[in-house]
Amino acid sequence: MKFYSLLSIIVLPAVSAIGSVTLDISLGDLQNSSGVATNGMQYAIVVDTSASGNGFEVGSYIGFDITTNGQFLYTANGVTDDWFVYGGSLGTGQTPPTTSNIFPYGDGAIGIEADIDFTNLSQGDEFAVIWFPGGSATSSGDEYGFFTDTGSTLNMVIPADGQDSTPPSSVSTKSVDFQVVPEPSAFGFVGLFCFVWLMFRRRSVI
Repeated sequence: MKFYSLLSIIVLPAVSAIGSVTLDISLGDLQNSSGVATNGMQYAIVVDTSASGNGFEVGSYIGFDITTNGQFLYTANGVTDDWFVYGGSLGTGQTPPTTSNIFPYGDGAIGIEADIDFTNLSQGDEFAVIWFPGGSATSSGDEYGFFTDTGSTLNMVIPADGQDSTPPSSVSTKSVDFQVVPEPSAFGFVGLFCFVWLMFRRRSVI
């Protein structure tokens, strides 16, 4: 009996040690599709979870539900190691945070993002900010913005479990430059349509 009690004392702290991190982003001027710094746009964090640090597949993501807090994003080649997450409990039906006017950063700002679940994260993983001027990334053509640290010393990296990050030194862009790409099935449908159209055209010429 004493053995089991001692074991629970040893094990429980180890389980509860897995928690969350706080990401200090602290910057403004996230822009909508018209290039205007805008409040109320939903955003999240994307983390490169690869051990080798192979970067992000930005510009190649297929449609996904931004209300799913905690998911690996997909490209036409399959699942990536890019982990999409925001503060709070992991799960579906979540509400991403939104940009707001924060002093001294002005409109389209993000401050300190607390309680980013540490699941699938490791200290030193690079992270980026992704945001959605239209509030969706489910359909082909939906627009999104994406940036990460471009400074000589990267500061947008995941800290140790339970710790805080430092704000980025500089970022590549704060404008909306990317669109969700069609799912692989959509690629196939377009290819089939083009093939049928070409055969019809050839037959009509003959």
